[in-house]
Amino acid sequence: ALWLSNLAGLGVIAAASSQPVPLVATIGALGVIDLYLYRIFNSSRREVRRLVSLLSEVYTDHGLGAYFDQLREDYYVERYDLRRQLCVVLFGIAVALGLAFGLSG
Repeated sequence: ALWLSNLAGLGVIAAASSQPVPLVATIGALGVIDLYLYRIFNSSRREVRRLVSLLSEVYTDHGLGAYFDQLREDYYVERYDLRRQLCVVLFGIAVALGLAFGLSG
């Protein structure tokens, strides 16, 4: 959804770059979509941290702490951090390239 929404936004921005009202509306809508996805990834990140911490405690209680340690938790949390950063980066790229393609053509 993240990739498709930004790709579609890039296309619409490129097509609407000569008209200010549709351009602003498209950039605003794309920003709202990316903000929504950002919040979803942020919420998922918190849930993953809670779940992996719980699993780590359960496994440690049963003598299997090596299977869910701090490194495993950091790995899963980092995946969501990257997705959150990707929301911002893809939004910027979609707007910049959409304007560049629309204004040059």
